[in-house]
Amino acid sequence: IGKVKLTAIYCRWMCPIPPEEQGKTEKIKRFWSIMACWDEMGKLPEDDEVIVIKKHWNMHLDVHTPRLKKLQVYGKLIFDKEKSDLQINSENIEIMDGGEIQVGSKDEPFEGKAVINLHGNTSSDTMTSEGDISPVQNAILNKGKLSMFGQEVAHPWLRLTRKVIKG
Repeated sequence: IGKVKLTAIYCRWMCPIPPEEQGKTEKIKRFWSIMACWDEMGKLPEDDEVIVIKKHWNMHLDVHTPRLKKLQVYGKLIFDKEKSDLQINSENIEIMDGGEIQVGSKDEPFEGKAVINLHGNTSSDTMTSEGDISPVQNAILNKGKLSMFGQEVAHPWLRLTRKVIKG
């Protein structure tokens, strides 16, 4: 998997207020599967929630996420290299204000299976990006960094699950 960079903004009607600046990224590791790592939430993320990875967090994804309404990443979300199969499940994903989703690195490619499933439908929230791109649903909007490094693939290909409609 090669390195990908997407850039966009999200703001429709009422713009979200980003979490406050919390300083530099933590040196400690937070793990998605540990309730104590979610501070004031007091519980693990559940289906249909909007989840925010705060600016200073260093969150390691060590389990499949529930099917989220939205995932907003202001800090770091790192696919745990000790796991062989990990998934992010969300209608939309926003990587904002220098936030980062990291799957492996150039020096240590992710050796397992990393999947990002976008589950939105026609009733999902619409995200608008700058430029000539129309408002979209089921998207990853990036004003940060999305880096994906995996094992080399001899014959990369893509299989669509539905027929593509022209236009």
